[in-house]
Amino acid sequence: MVARMQRVTEDSDLCQAVLNEIRQKPELTEADVSVAADQGVLTLTGVVQSDTARIAVEAVAKRVRGVKAIVNDLEVKPSRARSGTEVARDVLKGLRSH
Repeated sequence: MVARMQRVTEDSDLCQAVLNEIRQKPELTEADVSVAADQGVLTLTGVVQSDTARIAVEAVAKRVRGVKAIVNDLEVKPSRARSGTEVARDVLKGLRSH
């Protein structure tokens, strides 16, 4: 029982350490990330605004002492999705300029 409680505490501390590191990165301020840990294996979930942010969150997590492996389940959703009309207009504009 004591070993299990200690592991839960260690996993909880690990999650908090990862979240603290993510919050210190200005480029990740828009990231909405949750971290779960089980014996040093992290699962990252939530939403980020780009593939670059997704990779950056994982890289930050890898640097935290005690992380053994990472499952990156972060979803990429740009902060402002462009409408089909906006995309079509930009494509036509690009074609006309060439």
